[in-house]
Amino acid sequence: MPVVTNPPLNNTTNFSQRVPFATIPQATGYTVQISQDNNSVNGVTEFASADTNPLVNVTQPGTWYIRSRAILPQVPAT
Repeated sequence: MPVVTNPPLNNTTNFSQRVPFATIPQATGYTVQISQDNNSVNGVTEFASADTNPLVNVTQPGTWYIRSRAILPQVPAT
């Protein structure tokens, strides 16, 4: 699946921001991950988004990294 990465979101506390990313043709939705770990290994929060402009909420100060992944329909085997 294509992955679209976004720049880090700098936060003070209890901050919400829309984070737009590119539309992927034929995507039926998107999975969005946020984490303070730039490798997205620890402390990852994941949520579904129907569009490419999700509202991201963070509750701790610091730099947050945001990743998105398109959900694509299955292609039947021939």
